[in-house]
Amino acid sequence: MLERDIMQRLTREICDMAAMDLNGRGLLPPGFRYRAGTVRDLDAIMNIGLACFDSDEPERHKVRHFLSDAHAVIGVLCEGERIIGYAHLEAHMGRKNIYLNTTALLPAYRGRGLGDTLYILTEDIARAVKASSIWCHVHIKDPLAIHLLKKHGYVIERTEDPYYDDGQGAYVMRKSMQ
Repeated sequence: MLERDIMQRLTREICDMAAMDLNGRGLLPPGFRYRAGTVRDLDAIMNIGLACFDSDEPERHKVRHFLSDAHAVIGVLCEGERIIGYAHLEAHMGRKNIYLNTTALLPAYRGRGLGDTLYILTEDIARAVKASSIWCHVHIKDPLAIHLLKKHGYVIERTEDPYYDDGQGAYVMRKSMQ
């Protein structure tokens, strides 16, 4: 499948279908659910980013663009109507893979297996658009994120140092979807 096809297929509808499927698998506690993010979710997503990241927090205009653009989706995890986490995925021209820009879960909700479900949603969306792999950057000093990614089959391909605005490095990690 050509990347152009992946860019066209990475839509809110694909995200919603993957979210509904995940919601129906019994992996989430009662009262929790996934759905595709919309521009109405911008403030909640920004607040989660600020709560989760010391550096390189998301920029509002970029997040707004990704919530309304056809080549990116943000799947949000809700407890009731409150957004508590999200996964942001992008497709780029000329590539057959999906870039996992960000996963974020409010600190009060960590340690309950909900982070695992963010990666399951990501993988379900990647399968739906027939991506060859998922790749991401992860802070080299974030052992919990590195462990979670490895648990889900990601491998470290290389280090980019510096990568973040604060001069810190990142691992480039990838999971094959083949």
